Amino acid sequence: MDYINQYYDELVAAIIRPPRAEYDLSELGAPVARLDGKVFVRKDFELKNQRGLTLQCSQFVGARHYQRMPVVIYCHGNAGCRVDALDVCKLLLPMGISVVCFDFAGSGLSEGEYVSLGYYEKDDLACVVDYLRKNNSTTRIGLWGRSMGAVTSLMFGVLDPSIACLVLDSPFLLFLSFLLVFCSFLFFSILFYSVLFYSILFYSI
Repeated sequence: MDYINQYYDELVAAIIRPPRAEYDLSELGAPVARLDGKVFVRKDFELKNQRGLTLQCSQFVGARHYQRMPVVIYCHGNAGCRVDALDVCKLLLPMGISVVCFDFAGSGLSEGEYVSLGYYEKDDLACVVDYLRKNNSTTRIGLWGRSMGAVTSLMFGVLDPSIACLVLDSPFLLFLSFLLVFCSFLFFSILFYSVLFYSILFYSI
């Protein structure tokens, strides 16, 4: 019974408390950087979500740009953080598209202890979208999400049809499907190492 309880606890923790991405702000690059002969700046800011948790955010934009311009918000995966958006920045910034990235609550440097695979994350995303619209800094908003971030983008996009476009990398269609695949992987991993352990123990006697 203890083994089953331990397996259950590990399963729950792996889903809602995956390894937290730890990083230093320096990994986001210099506040002012050059790409393809153009100068870009990074503006870091904080937002409070609906649950009162502080979200750590960054916006990458050209040093010389129009006041209002298209923006893509990058939404990371369940074990990711805003550093994951750097590859997207290299693609979009030279095209004159600003990039906003942030750590979901429970991820990276943001407050919070757990993730919810999209349920609460869509509210975090809504907070970022609302911020961009209120400061009158954008013409159109697109979403680029990976894994949990892709699901979050879908869930938010249904609620806000004004979103210009969605780029969805590896979303899971159903939480149940994701859970079954994840449980199977975790179960067979534990089974494999258990067999390996007892085999070593048996042959060492």
